[in-house]
Amino acid sequence: MAEVSVKYANFTTTEILCHGLGADFLYPYDCTVIDVGGQDTKAIKMVSSKPEDFIINDKCSAGTGKFLEVMANRLGLELTQLYKTAQQNLNIKISSTCTVFCRV
Repeated sequence: MAEVSVKYANFTTTEILCHGLGADFLYPYDCTVIDVGGQDTKAIKMVSSKPEDFIINDKCSAGTGKFLEVMANRLGLELTQLYKTAQQNLNIKISSTCTVFCRV
């Protein structure tokens, strides 16, 4: 695993804590980190430089960056166009089920 393969590392930590501390370094106030990755999506609530709460999707890659990229491509849109289209109707929900079963 990449997390433990660096010989000079003094300790291991979670991806959640790393994201939170990085955001706190850049924005030293209470904040929320939203990471839409290729394999999962997570939100981390930072309060007083500590992660207070977090949530992560638990169904394969549903709602992740790669899924959104593929769907934009299938719809013939750029990602920015997909974002603008989604803003027109804020009641649209992205399913949390596996993207294999997503219908376009």
